[in-house]
Amino acid sequence: MRFGELLRAGRVTAAAPRRDVTERFNAEMREALPRTVWATGCRSWYLGADGRPELWPWSPKRHREMLREPVLAEFEAV
Repeated sequence: MRFGELLRAGRVTAAAPRRDVTERFNAEMREALPRTVWATGCRSWYLGADGRPELWPWSPKRHREMLREPVLAEFEAV
């Protein structure tokens, strides 16, 4: 059953991303950020305390694709 169907059926009432999935996503994001315009030495409120950009480093298309259908196996659901 797909994630949205489980939610609509009331079989999942809450979900949180698994720690390993979150850590993998954050590592991929850190790896992609240096290739963005935000990592060119500018001074911006988009930069975190560590000087790294805190923005989505990929295309809007990738964002839509990632959010289109959550992967149930990547979540702890109750």
